[in-house]
Amino acid sequence: MSAVNFGLAGRAAIVTGAAQGIGAACARRLAADGMALALWDVDTARGEALAAELRGQGANALFLRCDVASKADVEAALADTLTALPRIHALVN
Repeated sequence: MSAVNFGLAGRAAIVTGAAQGIGAACARRLAADGMALALWDVDTARGEALAAELRGQGANALFLRCDVASKADVEAALADTLTALPRIHALVN
């Protein structure tokens, strides 16, 4: 069975809850498809580790500590994300 090309290369996404589980799996798949990623999570150690893993595979990935239940955290993470990735094409929550 051949891989499906969704045309995501060169696009960017925010992935919340990215440090583990389904969020991390989504991040890995999107990175494999060529998307630049902003990884948001409250678990700094795991989030930084995932970002480093993805960068080691050639992906453009950054981790930002963010509790999506906090308006202040979301505003700060979004500002930092848009500095690094000025155009966001997808949000995985």
